[in-house]
Amino acid sequence: MRALFPFGWLFLFAALLGAAAETAARLGPHGGGFLLAAYDVWYALWPGTLVVTKIRLETLVGPWAWDPLMTTVLALPLWALFGIPGGLMLWLGRPRRGQPDAAQQHEEDALFLYDSLAEQAEAEEREFAAFQEQLTVEVKASELSAMVGQDDAVARAQASARKMTEGKDDASVDDFLAERHRDVERE
Repeated sequence: MRALFPFGWLFLFAALLGAAAETAARLGPHGGGFLLAAYDVWYALWPGTLVVTKIRLETLVGPWAWDPLMTTVLALPLWALFGIPGGLMLWLGRPRRGQPDAAQQHEEDALFLYDSLAEQAEAEEREFAAFQEQLTVEVKASELSAMVGQDDAVARAQASARKMTEGKDDASVDDFLAERHRDVERE
């Protein structure tokens, strides 16, 4: 149906030329009246071709081809003979605004590609920031747990050292560690 659109413009151009030809025929000796039939315009401007066309149609197709068929068609004004079908072709072949074709859809997709990629990048950036924040919290929690674990180990070592040195007045942690070191060397 879209192929009708340019033909519609051609027919409207022919209707414009027909209106100009009707004006030219009105200026001649056979012109008269407000609206001239296409037959009168043809007869006023090119009478020889009208007679030849009539004879050829009657001999090649039949007498019925000229009268009533062609005389009925040529009774219309020349501008209406081309203008009405041209307007109809333009209306039927007009581009649809609501339903884009594949090429137009591809162009629209290309125009909005940057926007969709930017939105996707922003969403991924927010997701990465949330992941990074969660990872930071987990690392801090494990560091805190390790520090608490070390404090517990030191506290347990100090408690066991106090138990071992209980009752010994001259004993210290350094003496205890030195004695343990000597025991390890002997073994």
